[in-house]
Amino acid sequence: MLSGTLEWRGGEVFVRAVERPYRESSVLEGRTLVVRRGTGPERIIPVARAPELDVLFGGLAALFAGDGEALRRQFTPALTGAGRWRLTLEPRDPALRARIPALVLYGQDDRTRCLLVEQPGARSLTVFGAGPAPQPLAGPDEEVQALCPQP
Repeated sequence: MLSGTLEWRGGEVFVRAVERPYRESSVLEGRTLVVRRGTGPERIIPVARAPELDVLFGGLAALFAGDGEALRRQFTPALTGAGRWRLTLEPRDPALRARIPALVLYGQDDRTRCLLVEQPGARSLTVFGAGPAPQPLAGPDEEVQALCPQP
């Protein structure tokens, strides 16, 4: 399990800093991702080589900016719940949907708490907010149930 931060700086600029179990920084700006692990060299990755990054960060940028029209251009949204809610974003593009079937955000009231990204053979749970890093639980479903508000 990784511990760190994810910051949206507006537009299509995201900064991710992993603190544990290793140190890594990533900056996504526009169509380029720059990654540096520890004091190693920077790796520059064009987003065109990893279309799932475009889906993930393009969707998050539209969501955080409150741009429902842009969000609906890229995703089919489905909202469940009111106070405690789940927003499922399914990519409209079939090829991208094959790589990332959906982004699932969990929250309460006006705060997003978790982002779950499931891909064939991989699963990523991001927990937003300050506090101690969550501890791994027995299984991925238990982790989502324990850490993310359920509608």
